[in-house]
Amino acid sequence: MLRAGENYVTGGGPSLQKMEQAQKDIPQLAQLEAQLASQKADFAKIMSGTITVKGTVTVDNMPAGGMSSDGRTGVSDG
Repeated sequence: MLRAGENYVTGGGPSLQKMEQAQKDIPQLAQLEAQLASQKADFAKIMSGTITVKGTVTVDNMPAGGMSSDGRTGVSDG
């Protein structure tokens, strides 16, 4: 509270309302940190090329004619 008063007088730092909201958010912090860690792990898997897809994958906007057996789409790279 003293810091909030100092910030109010000097105009620097967070407001009392922001500090009170931060106190209310503390119980959710552990859950948010766990979610972030999970997302970072998923991102690392994607970047390393070791992701596993479960379920059905739907592809929209496939070029006309689809894809040939050797992986070519019939659309030029240029």
